Amino acid sequence: MWIDRLEGRTLVTRQRSPTDGRAQHLRAASAGSALARKAVQRLLDGERQAMAALSPGERAILVELLNKAALVARR
Repeated sequence: MWIDRLEGRTLVTRQRSPTDGRAQHLRAASAGSALARKAVQRLLDGERQAMAALSPGERAILVELLNKAALVARR
């Protein structure tokens, strides 16, 4: 199970719900939060790098096309 693996890597902590024994509460552990921040930073750096090759006009066109594609995907 994915949660077991994340817990084993000390990325999340798990606690039983005090009101419902079937439910568990998950929280990001400090290592999990640090990993998430690092992943987001790498994504943003990659996006900046990819967008650097585009002119402002090309970036605007790309954003418009991505928005349209997202709308079509929701249908």
